[in-house]
Amino acid sequence: MACRLCEHGGGVWLRCVDERELARVRGRLEDFAAGIFAGLRRSDQRATGLRYLRGLMLDGRRKSMQPMAQRLGVDHQQLQQFLTSSTWDVGGVRRRLATAAVEVVAPEVWVVDDTGFPKDGKASACVARQYSGTLGKVANCQIAVTVHVATDTASAVLNWRLFLPESWDEGCVPGPDGKPANVHARRLRQQPVTLDAAGAKKPHTRVRVPPAEQIAQIRRRRTASKVPDAERYRPKWLMALEMLDELAQWGLRPPRACPIICVTSCLG
Repeated sequence: MACRLCEHGGGVWLRCVDERELARVRGRLEDFAAGIFAGLRRSDQRATGLRYLRGLMLDGRRKSMQPMAQRLGVDHQQLQQFLTSSTWDVGGVRRRLATAAVEVVAPEVWVVDDTGFPKDGKASACVARQYSGTLGKVANCQIAVTVHVATDTASAVLNWRLFLPESWDEGCVPGPDGKPANVHARRLRQQPVTLDAAGAKKPHTRVRVPPAEQIAQIRRRRTASKVPDAERYRPKWLMALEMLDELAQWGLRPPRACPIICVTSCLG
């Protein structure tokens, strides 16, 4: 696998590289990082931001903190702290990155889509058994809703959100009156069923969890994954509208001649 700074339409895009290739584009990468992280007040934050970009660009399938730190020859806690606990303007970085992407790609179309990331366990934030268009099936995964710009030869993500399923929002658990507190929630099936070989319905063998216990489990998972309390289940189409509104606040709107394409699976 080879991230490299490459020319396209008078701009720059990234693909993975080895150390030798990265050294050749070091000056251009530093200029790019200086622009993207310009709003970070502390020099050590800007330096770690550059280091993180280098880790993303270097060859290697795994882009989690420890493998990236090993390739960079640094303590992984530096990168982990930068992303999880260091205080800096995330919105400003995303806005500058989106603005740069539009300038580079010169889009012919905007695309609203969702992407599935398969997961083995249950600890990752917002992981659940859900349909993924990327995988083409129901699977244990995370889902990201995204807004891209694209042409026939290039694409870039402008905005993204991690989809929070109903199973991660205690407000989606039906109350004593049988209704959930979350106005967007669909009523969860009280007696889930499967079909036998003849097509007749048969009950699942799993034990039904009482609502109070469901709520306690959801709250424990949210706390362990540090999900902000304000983040609640909402349908993907609403998330897409929120992202388009945010992009408009940043001064980024599709031109009249540039259509917005919404992938069908993202409407669910």
